[in-house]
Formats: sequence, structure tokens, C-alpha cells
Amino acid sequence: MPPKHLIILFMAIALVGNTLSAVSFCSPMLLVARFISGLPHGAFFGTATLIAKTLADKGKEAQSVSMMVMGQTVANMLGVPAGTLLAEAMSWRLAFAILAAWALMTIVVVISWVPSIDPIKDAGIKGQFRFLTHPGPWLILLAVFFGNSGIFCWWSYVSPWLQKTGGWSATMVPDADGARRPRACGRRHRGRQADRPVEGGRDRGAIARHRLVRTVAGLPVAR
Repeated sequence: MPPKHLIILFMAIALVGNTLSAVSFCSPMLLVARFISGLPHGAFFGTATLIAKTLADKGKEAQSVSMMVMGQTVANMLGVPAGTLLAEAMSWRLAFAILAAWALMTIVVVISWVPSIDPIKDAGIKGQFRFLTHPGPWLILLAVFFGNSGIFCWWSYVSPWLQKTGGWSATMVPDADGARRPRACGRRHRGRQADRPVEGGRDRGAIARHRLVRTVAGLPVAR
């Protein structure tokens, strides 16, 4: 299936999941709806990375990918606090309804603006996982797994921890999300560095790509 069609499919799944979340009448239904909404998350960014790299000008592939991934950081940095405030001030159902509307808008934008790209040649199941025979991908997967596990645990439990233990009011919780802002700047900067050619006998692009992976994973970056 062409990447453009995959993106539309993934956003359609998100649309269904968020719509069901907005109209949920019990906790099990909400849990299932949130599971549906999260299903296309990883596949969406994998496909979007391919599209961003393919459409980018030569020599600016990493910048294009970093800009696309930075959208997730900005969404978490601004959208999550805004959704929290909206849920506290009005209704949590409205927050999910807005997400559903956003997914629908994304489908329209993709159909209108994203050009068609040839699908990747099918290498079969074994071919798709052949890269795991090398140690490098495992290191990247572990870095992303442990880095994002800690970050998402923080985002999940920071609100009850601050309110019940720290005595914060619900309206003050979004202020704690300021820790996400440096990641947005870091991803953009690392993208520029990754596109630089080899200089002085050092592959600055490779070094920057390593730093970009660590930045995306939320891990400290050595100088």
C-alpha cells in the first residue's frame, strides 16, 4: 500500500478511537477506545518518516525528519496541558472530541497536500526483520524503549503525584510540562547537524544522528 494511503488509514483509526473515547459511557469502553487510538501511533511515525525523507531536498533529509518528529513534541508540550485544562474547566469528552476533529482534519490535509509515493518493495516477513541481526538497531531500540518509558511514566503519574503529594491545584499541573520544551529545540538542532558532511576526518552527520536518537529517546547527550 502506498505510504499516503497508510497515513490516511492510520488517521482513520485514530478518528474512530477518539470518537469512541468522547462518547464512552463506562471505563472498559474508554480503555478499549484509547487502545484503538494508540494502535497506529508507531506505524504512523514510521510511515511519516519515510514520506518526509523522500520529499526532502537532497542533503536535508534529516532536517525534514526532525521537523516531522518535532510535531509530536509540540503536540505533547502544548496539546496535553491544553487538554488537561479543558478537561478541568469544561469536559474531558470535549478534549477527545477535539482530537477526533483533528484526526479528520489531518485526513483532509493529507489527501489535499501529500503527493503519492511509490510503496516500498515487499521484502517478506524475514526481510523486514533482517536488520535485527546486527547489534546497532538493538542499541537504538533499547535507548528509545528505556528513554520513552521513563518519560511517559512521568507524564502519566506527574498529575496525581503533584496534586495528592505536592498539594498543587489542577490548574497548576500544566506548568510542570515545561521540561518538554528543550526536546523540541534539541530535535530541530540535531536534524541540522545530521545533514552536515564529513569534516576534519569526523563524520559529523553520524555523530549528530547518534545525538538525535538520544534526544528523541530523552537520554543525555555527550559532547
